[in-house]
Amino acid sequence: MNAEPRDPAADRLVTIARCGTVATADLVRSVLESAGVEAFLQDQYLSQVFAFATGPIGGIKVQVRSSDLPAAIEALRRAPAASDAEAATAPAPLIVCPQCGSQNVININLTMEAGDPVSFYSCHACDKRWWHKDGESIDLSNVLELATQGYLELGLTKDARGVALRCAELFPDYAMPMADLGVVALLEGRAEAAADTLTLALQRNWHGEEAAAMAAKSNYVAALRELRLRDVMKEKP
Repeated sequence: MNAEPRDPAADRLVTIARCGTVATADLVRSVLESAGVEAFLQDQYLSQVFAFATGPIGGIKVQVRSSDLPAAIEALRRAPAASDAEAATAPAPLIVCPQCGSQNVININLTMEAGDPVSFYSCHACDKRWWHKDGESIDLSNVLELATQGYLELGLTKDARGVALRCAELFPDYAMPMADLGVVALLEGRAEAAADTLTLALQRNWHGEEAAAMAAKSNYVAALRELRLRDVMKEKP
């Protein structure tokens, strides 16, 4: 029996982190690979030869396969804090932990699929981990939502479904991942599945995201309209 052909999109490399030094990039890669996620470094040699250009060229990129993005984000979320040796050789920290006030904090800057920059922080002193976007604190659910929206904007429904499913598993009461799964079903022509999924989304917590809730209602109506149209077509002789 022939094996099912692999989706080429699943092997497409996406940038999950941009690091200012090779040491930091290696640290990120080791965290990912210890979690079973194969990671690749881009521009590490260029940054060594032209250290002054690290900022303009975007730093050293840590990339993973598109299909591994949910696991990669989860691995970084669970990453251990820096060791004492790493902290001793690190440059003077500028970030203060909001929980304990320590400046012994690791910062990893990530770029989501649609280009949204987010930052991950891990405090060595108290083990607190948090995320920022545009200088504001965001939850992991928002990070996964950004990844899902990026895939949807690019028409990569399979990738969007994978991240949305992971988000739904981690945050079962959150409405957004179910709404995203409903959009994926609509885009794939599965109107009945879209209606069922959006029904579940509308029963969950939107965390004040009223515009997203209204969009989900519109998508639900669109799914019902599609189902009705199919019924009419079946009734025609």
